Amino acid sequence: GYKDSITGKYKLNPNPQYSHRAILAITFTNKATEEMKRRIIKELAILAKVPSIGNEESPYTESLTSLFECTPQQLRNCAQKALVQLLFDFNFFNISTIDAFFQTILRTFAF
Repeated sequence: GYKDSITGKYKLNPNPQYSHRAILAITFTNKATEEMKRRIIKELAILAKVPSIGNEESPYTESLTSLFECTPQQLRNCAQKALVQLLFDFNFFNISTIDAFFQTILRTFAF
């Protein structure tokens, strides 16, 4: 989603073209990093109603449809697109430890 600059309300982005590249999550351990990635992918799969997940319902559906003023089907379609893009562009799924993040920053500005 995104925040509408005119109304100040959050809107569902119907075409989340590589939106995951704009997100950075930092944690302390490698184990926590992997757990966070797994949970995010699982929740997207639940929201997208991926058949292999089963009929599990997301506890976030109601609050997200209310926040984004969309239907559950619109949320599902967006989650499906976001999940596919995330999995095909996994190298840019930026969840890392604080140490790895600072090493990346230092390498970037070393020159």
